[in-house]
Amino acid sequence: MIEQAKLNLYEISKCGYFRYGINIPEFGSIDEILESLLNWTSGRELQETSTYGEEQYLNHNSTYCLDIITDRNTGDYILTTWNETPTERGRFASVNRRSAVGEYDIETQEINEDDIPGYATYFWFLPELNHFTTVRFNMSVNGHQQLQLYLRNFMEKYSRFVVDDGGVEGEREIFGYRSNENDDVQNLHPAYESRPHTDQGSLPFLLSRRQDIRKVMKKSVMLYNNEVDSAATFFQNLRIDVENVPEQDEFTVKYEVDFNPSEDALRDLYESWEQEIQNSDNDWDDIGVQFSGNQNDYWFSRILKKAEYDIDVEWENEAVVNARTLMEALLEIREDIIELI
Repeated sequence: MIEQAKLNLYEISKCGYFRYGINIPEFGSIDEILESLLNWTSGRELQETSTYGEEQYLNHNSTYCLDIITDRNTGDYILTTWNETPTERGRFASVNRRSAVGEYDIETQEINEDDIPGYATYFWFLPELNHFTTVRFNMSVNGHQQLQLYLRNFMEKYSRFVVDDGGVEGEREIFGYRSNENDDVQNLHPAYESRPHTDQGSLPFLLSRRQDIRKVMKKSVMLYNNEVDSAATFFQNLRIDVENVPEQDEFTVKYEVDFNPSEDALRDLYESWEQEIQNSDNDWDDIGVQFSGNQNDYWFSRILKKAEYDIDVEWENEAVVNARTLMEALLEIREDIIELI
């Protein structure tokens, strides 16, 4: 089946086991980590492949390894993760968005005890180039945040480099890390970081045109019901009756301010954008500017390396793409992706 795939390119900026105060890893390349993950997940039940629990991170449910395969010719990997979505006492809850405040009906749907509600995300790793792409089909999120948590915790607790006392999960003690069984155990710290691959000339360009900036803009996604940033509250503040609000779970918003930033403010703005993009799973979140004498918006995301392709894949079911067919389809465009790096 031909599907449109949206690819965002990421650079693996740090991966390995490091001595404290040293920026060069002793061992633990991304290739070694993925090979270790492939071996660790082999034969395991899905419930045993989570590397962290929701109690560790606020607003992050568990992530599982749904599938991982490699292509022996290129050394590439496809990692499919399953991202758990929150439930209330084992049930899904929903409310009609047109309900009046204080007058609402909640509907719930029971979930089987062994079921893990969630959604799949896909990652195509090219270890020889120290890059990967997220691959999205119909989802608005790409799972990058969860991937970072997943790999960091795998490296810390479960990779082949971990040396522990062999105790049961939750009680075992980790002594340190070593590259091979015959090596001495070392007091190292595992680290994994990845960031969007961007055109490095963007900040110098903005700084060269700083005096011409007349407007700063921001785009973000606002969920209809969210404790921190609620679209429902937003519409109520505008004195818009919720009954007249379109039926959708999220809204894209854009706001702007007339402002000519100082050099320090512009650098802060750019760093803020880099941080937001690092932690964002959608393509809408962005920061931009307008220049004097030009009505066009200059969005910072224009420097991100991304692409769209129509590829031929098979679906395991309505929710998950077959990893092997995804690998085969992506290998056909591999040279195109390499040119972006």
